[in-house]
Amino acid sequence: MQTSVLHPTFGQVLTVRDDYVPEDPDGQVAGTIDLMRRYVQEDSHSPEIQRDAQEAVGSLDPSHIPQQEIVSRVFGYVKSRVTFVGDELLAAGTGLEETGPPVVEVLIRPKDMAVMCDQGTCQRMGDCDDFSMYAAALLTSLGVKTAFVTVAADRAQPNMFSHVYLAAYTNEGERIPLDTSHGPRPGWETPQSTRIKEWPIGGMGDGLALAAGLAITLFLLRGGL
Repeated sequence: MQTSVLHPTFGQVLTVRDDYVPEDPDGQVAGTIDLMRRYVQEDSHSPEIQRDAQEAVGSLDPSHIPQQEIVSRVFGYVKSRVTFVGDELLAAGTGLEETGPPVVEVLIRPKDMAVMCDQGTCQRMGDCDDFSMYAAALLTSLGVKTAFVTVAADRAQPNMFSHVYLAAYTNEGERIPLDTSHGPRPGWETPQSTRIKEWPIGGMGDGLALAAGLAITLFLLRGGL
């Protein structure tokens, strides 16, 4: 289902799309990651993301600086622009949080994060998947390879993925964890995970149809990231 609402948090009209993914927790994560990768791959070519990517590296030419420096600058740029909030707040006001299963995943595609609030005074915000998609799109547009990293970081549910961040792979042969939502610096990743899996951002899956215009996508799940 797809509808347009005046979102109370962002203060502007957004297109809201809701979809169901498989019942099992691992299937839910795989379905969510599939759409996240599709958002990143498509939006990394958009003028909105290319604008922000250039702003992140400043006057530097990305082709003439170490990719480690690009990763560091993108990390600081994303941390300075986006505020962390939970999906409960992002889903509020859409009307969908009051029907069906609990809404536990809200995805804001990278090009929408780039322009969100450009014409107003609201604060860009999202949770770990939104931070990760935005950073991945910026890095992809700057020629840095990335992968999503899902971890089970909740001791009460040691087999269920509960957090997502990035791993950047530079052309210098370095793997740099990039937790833009919770990490204090590039290279940091949670030491408390009981399960970890990487999802390279390469080939496109079948995914789901993408909504036009400023949009948030809500997955109706029983568990999630």
